[in-house]
Amino acid sequence: MIWIPSIELIEEIFKNQIGIDPQYTHREYLETALDLMKWGHPMKNSEMSIWEQTAILMRNIVQFHVFTDGNKRIGIHITYVFLRKNGYMLDPKDPEEIFRFPMDIAQGKLSLDEIAHWYHQHAKKES
Repeated sequence: MIWIPSIELIEEIFKNQIGIDPQYTHREYLETALDLMKWGHPMKNSEMSIWEQTAILMRNIVQFHVFTDGNKRIGIHITYVFLRKNGYMLDPKDPEEIFRFPMDIAQGKLSLDEIAHWYHQHAKKES
């Protein structure tokens, strides 16, 4: 079974990482991401992969500006936690990639499939 973070946990991580209480601009996009991760797409006949789930979470936080500030930082951090709790380690070969990737998402340069592919390429199953 896949572990999915709660809004309360995301808010707590936000406070710890960003240093302030989260201020929402679009909380509904975070709620939608978590619902999709939990229940999947209603019209899709197959289960979502962990990469698709990670991509939805990242895209909704970063591209849709869930918070007034810190979206790229919290997006990459929350997806890191999500993958770790589900047995994967995020390990990009180029450390700078961890900074470029969220920027490309924020600018709308990557599709949901491309975001999922990035995670699939840059994460490995823990032994």
